[in-house]
Amino acid sequence: MNDKSLERVLDDILNDMNEVFILLTKKIEELEQDLIDLEKLYEQVKSDRDEAFEKGYEQGVKYTDGIISDERFPF
Repeated sequence: MNDKSLERVLDDILNDMNEVFILLTKKIEELEQDLIDLEKLYEQVKSDRDEAFEKGYEQGVKYTDGIISDERFPF
């Protein structure tokens, strides 16, 4: 193999490696953005769950207050 041929092969390999690194960098950036989006979604779901719990608790208290104040339950 002569020097020019070897040089071309090495250039091709370096170009391929460069393309792979570019693709990996883009994929890492996509995954980081997906993680940020998932964290936001998690916080929203957690907030909605807490809000639903509070609303359900308030409704439950109103319901049980109605039952307990009923004359059929003297306690």
